[in-house]
Amino acid sequence: MAAEGALDWGYGLPRLVMPAIWAFGLLLFNALDELSAQKK
Repeated sequence: MAAEGALDWGYGLPRLVMPAIWAFGLLLFNALDELSAQKK
């Protein structure tokens, strides 16, 4: 089946990795924004 080959070669991996990277980036941006707001 085509789906088994796609999963074996890691084609489904970006579906798991990219949301985690986006969430980390958004949380980091939020934390930096809050830290800069406290300093002012």
